[in-house]
Formats: sequence, C-alpha cells, structure tokens
Amino acid sequence: MTVFPTGEKISEVGYKLKQAQIYDINSHTISAVIREKGCGPTRSKIIRDNTPAIKNAIAAGMKTDMMGFMGGSSVGEKTFFLKFLKK
Repeated sequence: MTVFPTGEKISEVGYKLKQAQIYDINSHTISAVIREKGCGPTRSKIIRDNTPAIKNAIAAGMKTDMMGFMGGSSVGEKTFFLKFLKK
C-alpha cells in the first residue's frame, strides 16, 4: 500500500511551518497502523495541489495493491483534490 498525504496546508514534520500550515502526522499514523497489521506501507512525499502531481502519484500508486490519500478533502472552497477526483 502507498500512503499519499495531500494538500498545501500540510508540511513534513521538522520543517518550519508557513502561515496556516500544520504538520502531516496522519500519513505517519496510518502507515504505523498498517505496519502493525502486518503490511508494508510506503509513505509518499506530500502531494501538492496540482493536476500533474496528483496524476503522477496515482500512476505510481497503480504499481501497489492499494492507495490511500489523506488530506485536502474538506468541503472548503479551495478543495483541490476532491475536485480533481470528480473530473
């Protein structure tokens, strides 16, 4: 399984946060739970809100048994990932 954190409002742990950003802990937590259940997840770098980046992530994820995307799926006006999936 590949775990893909997505969005502009998350940052890798340990980097200085920009205004309105939070650290990506969800992908690390989900990966740990998957590992605890006996699977070997691969955690991707953060996928930013742009069509080429998401297309590339999906293409890479197709080589695995399962993909999990997290973040960037609120119902706000700037929700890029959900708009991309609806296309």
